[in-house]
Amino acid sequence: MKNSTMNKKILLTICIIVGVILLALAFYIGTYFSPNLSSGGNIMSVVESINSPVISTITAYGTVQKIQGQTITLSADGDTRDIQIQEGSTVSILITQTSGQTSLTGPKQSTANFSMIKVGDKLNIQVKLLPTGELSGTGIIILPASFTK
Repeated sequence: MKNSTMNKKILLTICIIVGVILLALAFYIGTYFSPNLSSGGNIMSVVESINSPVISTITAYGTVQKIQGQTITLSADGDTRDIQIQEGSTVSILITQTSGQTSLTGPKQSTANFSMIKVGDKLNIQVKLLPTGELSGTGIIILPASFTK
């Protein structure tokens, strides 16, 4: 009877030791392989890269959901972003060939006004990523309704 009790105690002790070792191993693996997001090092590196003088702009594409002051809300493929447009940003409209035209000159860009942008329009907005993570629009192209990405 004493041997049976002794064997149970030894088995329980071994199980506890193995459990502690597995827990410590899981903690080590979790901290070793997880990205270090708390320092923001990787994120700041990306922001710095995108703000490089080599990368003049990034293009945001989508359908206008809302216009509030100088902020345009774009959506595409289930994602929505607010973009603050800088004062004095260029606005252009892309004019495509109509069915009645016979010349094959291709699409042309014409100067437009910010007030011409309406909810439902498709836009390309040239943006810069600010150090705060916000997007700042520097130029807008109003695309034809028939435009697809």
